[in-house]
Amino acid sequence: MGNFPELDVVSYFVCCDACAVHLVRMGTCPTSDTIIGAVCLVCLPQNTAIMLETVDQAVRGRFDTTDLLAILVAMLDARLVKNEERDVPEIDKNLFREVARWALDVLSVAMEIPPTLSPAFSDGAPYPGHINNAQLLLLRYPIPGFMVLLRLMRLTRFISDEEGSSTQVLIFQRIAFHLLETEIKRRSTGNMPLPLVEMLDLRPGTPAKDEDQSIASTAAGLKKSITISELVHYGVLDQDNSKALQSDLEFKALEKNCGPALAVFLHQMARHGIPYTDPVTCFNALKTMDLVKNVVKAPLAISDGLAADYIAKI
Repeated sequence: MGNFPELDVVSYFVCCDACAVHLVRMGTCPTSDTIIGAVCLVCLPQNTAIMLETVDQAVRGRFDTTDLLAILVAMLDARLVKNEERDVPEIDKNLFREVARWALDVLSVAMEIPPTLSPAFSDGAPYPGHINNAQLLLLRYPIPGFMVLLRLMRLTRFISDEEGSSTQVLIFQRIAFHLLETEIKRRSTGNMPLPLVEMLDLRPGTPAKDEDQSIASTAAGLKKSITISELVHYGVLDQDNSKALQSDLEFKALEKNCGPALAVFLHQMARHGIPYTDPVTCFNALKTMDLVKNVVKAPLAISDGLAADYIAKI
């Protein structure tokens, strides 16, 4: 887990209670892990003290006992991410995924999240994803940290599936905010700006007889969908951030369907984002514009046809 390799102590092996007792006694298991303890998933709330004693033994007493529950949740969350990268049969991945998610769901009820973890957890903090949230507390975290906080918020029911606060909407907003961060940082440091002309096919249209025909002619040749893989290809999204996004299962559905919304946002960013020197101010300005408001609130609802209409108006 990042700078704490000593927390990489959770085995993927799942078994019944009787087998666990035997494996702890033998100190090994079929996966060749060295077993020093087992966490019983039955009646977790009632067995919290025993469970934390096992965790404390695994981390060799390096952490305050009051933090052990949160540390166990963090370890399971990190293991869930790595589970998807394992070269094992899908049935093995599914077993660990379901067990770990169930355990996290139970543990989250007993766990208290300190507001010092992030201002986004504080009482009175704006609900993430809503148009009127101008502080953008969650979106301003680096993408890997954002994904961890997002999973924790979902686990503790801090975010729900209502409009403007679903996981997919928040991930889309974080990608959009990343585009602004990258472009503004490049311009402020004298580096080459994002290749928006090439990405969006921003080339002059054929002269037309009237303004409406000119708009239609120009819009006809513009990109109306941008994939996540294209962002990686153009260097807008690096491999590490792309990998962090892919660690969430919700991202797969978003990746498949967010192309038109991304294209609209990039066109609006290219048209209206240049004067801004701060990504927070720029994002707050763009998301309240009529053509972007629906994109930010419901990116998966933007079809190819709707994106074409929006882009023509931009």
